[in-house]
Amino acid sequence: SGKNQVRDMLKGRLQTAEKTLANGLSRGAYSDGTGNSGLEIHGTQALIANAAGSTVGGINSSDYKNWDNQRYKVGAVPTSSNIYDVMLELYLATSRGNDAPDCIIADNTYFKIYSSSLHQNARYMDRKTAEAGFRNNLLFQGAPVIFDGGLNMSEADYDPGDTSNTHVRTKPGTLAPVGMYFINCKYLKFCVHRDRNNVVLSGPDRPLNQDSTTKIMAGMGNIIVTNRAMHGRLYT
Repeated sequence: SGKNQVRDMLKGRLQTAEKTLANGLSRGAYSDGTGNSGLEIHGTQALIANAAGSTVGGINSSDYKNWDNQRYKVGAVPTSSNIYDVMLELYLATSRGNDAPDCIIADNTYFKIYSSSLHQNARYMDRKTAEAGFRNNLLFQGAPVIFDGGLNMSEADYDPGDTSNTHVRTKPGTLAPVGMYFINCKYLKFCVHRDRNNVVLSGPDRPLNQDSTTKIMAGMGNIIVTNRAMHGRLYT
């Protein structure tokens, strides 16, 4: 009770805020940049797009063909018998000598298919990637294949005020879009405004309808790409 109870409650609220921020950044990382009246992060759906002819950074890839990512659309969801071949096709298209994708992000479906295609003794994991927090990863041509699907927590499906959790639906693989992203981290970077790196804008404020105080945190940044041709999208 007393101060200890307040301290425990504050600790829980801070943990919730951190997770909410992380989930928001994760959604933004896969967005097309049109959400929130165009203020959303320009994520992979904009930078490593399914369709050709997109405009990124004010440059239209229809006019400048080298300013377009690679893509491989398969007619049907791959199977464990052919997923290696389609992955290799895209990997080769995004490689220039020793300059090749160093990260492959997969949703639930594609990760499970790739995992089942590997012999039990060949399921090698990248240790550095695992130590960075991505425990669910396999290797493909030396690049870690990272699972980033999981439970769907999109704003349309999650109601934080619903304590019964009746509005939380478990649609698999809906954080990362279905398929794979072949990424060369050398040409992709998340830039943050130095004055808006998740800073508190003001002191405590008291809502009109609550006996509590709140603080507003602000962050400004975007993902930038410097060589779209070195990234690829594998999708159905």
